[in-house]
Amino acid sequence: MRMIFYHPCPIQESGTSADRIRPYKMLSAFKKIGIEVYEVTGYAKERKEKIQNVKKQVQKGVKIDFTYGENARLPFFSNEKSRYPTHPLMDYMFFRWLKDQQIPFGLFYRDIYWRFPEFRKKRPIHKWAIPLPFYYLDIEILRKMATRLFLPSQKMSEFLPGNWDPSKFVPLPPGCEEGTYRKSRQQGQTLRFFYVGGVTPPNYDLSPMLQYFSKTEQDVCLTICCREKEWNKVQSAKIYHDYSLDRIAICHKSGDSLKPLWEKADLFLALWGDVSYRDFAMPFKIFEAVGYGMPIITTRGTAAGEFVAENGFGWVIEPRSDALSELVQMLKQNPELIEKKREAILAKRPYHTWEARARQVIEALCRKVAEL
Repeated sequence: MRMIFYHPCPIQESGTSADRIRPYKMLSAFKKIGIEVYEVTGYAKERKEKIQNVKKQVQKGVKIDFTYGENARLPFFSNEKSRYPTHPLMDYMFFRWLKDQQIPFGLFYRDIYWRFPEFRKKRPIHKWAIPLPFYYLDIEILRKMATRLFLPSQKMSEFLPGNWDPSKFVPLPPGCEEGTYRKSRQQGQTLRFFYVGGVTPPNYDLSPMLQYFSKTEQDVCLTICCREKEWNKVQSAKIYHDYSLDRIAICHKSGDSLKPLWEKADLFLALWGDVSYRDFAMPFKIFEAVGYGMPIITTRGTAAGEFVAENGFGWVIEPRSDALSELVQMLKQNPELIEKKREAILAKRPYHTWEARARQVIEALCRKVAEL
């Protein structure tokens, strides 16, 4: 099979954020399962050259089976280093060409934070008011041109503007890589929790976690890994100043340097405060925990919570310190429960790899997966 892989930014192997990591992982996954890939990636000038090359190949008779794309944080036309739209209509015209050529086109739409009030808070007006209409334009173009719109969760479709055909929506959460995992723990050992991700409210309100660990026993501990800049920001704003950090280790690592932290932990803890954004967001690190075979504790009533509950990958609780305390006490008394969850994750992990996600794309666009 042959495909076009579209992304309006350069693909980076060493990306540290989800919007950089995911395109690289998906591109690599398609190649690993044997798909011949024509890339339409990079900044506008580079994409223009690659589009012209693809069109020449099609004119010569090369059959393209499907196109898969990933958007970026900004509207399609503004993903230049300068943010200046040098080729404002190029991507839209490319999508139109795909439809004219009857090449199935699916795009992963990663986020819709721009529809929420938090998008405007503490931002200069020009940083949200100028791109806002172009987010709506992107959505309308995709509604007309895309064969499928891949989303982090099905719930996100409820927040999309426009009159969509529901059959176009396909959930496509992040994938994972199969990493190493801790052996079974014994009763009486320190229970080690790990969290990696954002720390800035409201989308990343860690209060339920910090409230518990600021006054907990000696046989549990929490490691929080986040960007140093973010942590300094919440510290200077005294956002979490009411909580003691004596039982909490703060570190700032990324990429491969995270591996030892994952391997030392028993449980991944992602107990965020309640915010509407969590209704549909599917955090990248939840699936990294799956890759390490690590049971997950997360918030009830969220897309992540639904995923964990449906697959039996951990425990879903209310975002309150007393709810976390009750669960921790149970797990300390019954460490075999952690091992059972770990076994459930390892059994289902092959269905959540990046290669599995690539096959899901092909099935949604082409209905051809048996030979891959």
